[in-house]
Amino acid sequence: MRIGFVFAIAATLAFTACTGNSQNGSENSPAPAESTNAMSGMATAASNAGKAVTGAAGAVAKTAAGAAGGMAQMAPHTQSYALKAQNGSGENGKVTLAGTGSKTTVTISLAGENTTGKQPAHIHIGPCSKLGAVKYPLSDVVLGKSVTVVSAPLAALTGGTLAVNVHESAANLAKYVSCGDLTKANMK
Repeated sequence: MRIGFVFAIAATLAFTACTGNSQNGSENSPAPAESTNAMSGMATAASNAGKAVTGAAGAVAKTAAGAAGGMAQMAPHTQSYALKAQNGSGENGKVTLAGTGSKTTVTISLAGENTTGKQPAHIHIGPCSKLGAVKYPLSDVVLGKSVTVVSAPLAALTGGTLAVNVHESAANLAKYVSCGDLTKANMK
């Protein structure tokens, strides 16, 4: 685009020079100094226009690159971990964490689940072998599924010792039916 613009200015300069000289000294013909000043002014204008076009193109390129980078940051990063049956429940499956910025979507999928009601689920402090306090409550597992958006980045959930635990029922929270450590060793 810049090259085409420069050619257009050059053609205009050439046309102006030819038009001014075609009168062969008539009164419409500019004086040599005026011709030189006009051509110099047009050349400066062409140079400035070229710089403006280049600057605008650079700004557009930077804006597009910034937008693409922002979109890449917003794309979720996903990790899955095994959920293993506890206390003879037969409830095995996986938990998938999809982090986007400061939030993480936690999806539990269980097979062999309790089909009679809701099963409370939480992210607990500590590994499954020694669960501590609830760190983040999750939506109840119903028919083997639960989806919850947690207000924590993915790294906060996977950077320490946390575990996803599913309980038999609200009436029997002490009985764990499935658990999965959020550690590299337990990644699926």
